[in-house]
Amino acid sequence: MLARDIAHDRQTLDLQPSDETFEFPNECRGCNHPPATAILTVYARGAYDPVAVRTGQPVTVNGGDGFFLSPRWPAGAVLAWQYGKNAWATAQGRSKTAGDLDRLLQLAAQVHPTERTPVRFPLSLATLPADMPLSSVDSWGANVQTTLSFDGCGDGKFAVPVAACARPSDRLSIRLSRSDEFSSYRVVNGGQRREVYTVPVKIGGIEGYLHEDHVNEAAIKVVPGVVVVFVLSGPSGQEGVSAGPPANRLEDILANVRWAPDPGNETTWPAVSEWAK
Repeated sequence: MLARDIAHDRQTLDLQPSDETFEFPNECRGCNHPPATAILTVYARGAYDPVAVRTGQPVTVNGGDGFFLSPRWPAGAVLAWQYGKNAWATAQGRSKTAGDLDRLLQLAAQVHPTERTPVRFPLSLATLPADMPLSSVDSWGANVQTTLSFDGCGDGKFAVPVAACARPSDRLSIRLSRSDEFSSYRVVNGGQRREVYTVPVKIGGIEGYLHEDHVNEAAIKVVPGVVVVFVLSGPSGQEGVSAGPPANRLEDILANVRWAPDPGNETTWPAVSEWAK
């Protein structure tokens, strides 16, 4: 798995077969080596319209009804199947390797949409502004970085329900990295790197650091191998750029952080679904 995106109405997994050849069924300028050539998406009930895929070849997927659309660009090949009442999942193959029907059926066989595995973080927030609900959960990279995005009215890949978007709101991201570094440096003295999270600040009662150039960024090494970074920004403007300073104070949000009973033991980490609504 290369990446995982979770939104309020779908979960998407980006994959790349181990024997990927990067041969495409149609010409794709600039797509010689895309990071993901197979994409699995599980939709919540009512979130997927199957009208288009019903024109494809009928197939049986995991014992249920499905349809296969032959490769075309930019979508490539698409396998869609119903895993529950008005609930669908799709497997998209963007190359000749991943777009083969048998390969997509193999991928589909590994999907268990009705099973739930909670996303866990070593923290929770006691309170969060009502206009900043959780909008998405993204995971990627060899170090398994996971970002929680709280954004009422952002222009990201997935939108939160319209009811939560009555007016522009601040945006907050909380990034968890399996690392011992904050991954933010300034290059000085002809190539040496200097850490820029240097201003002490309390995060849930534990010593962390603000970014010396950006007062709305903070980072903390919770335990060895676990770093958490907080970034607060104002409402989103054109092309996702902040339209102004945030109305909230990062220090107030950091004061509301509650750490897991034993941050070094992931079994004590709370499920995000238990505190982020």
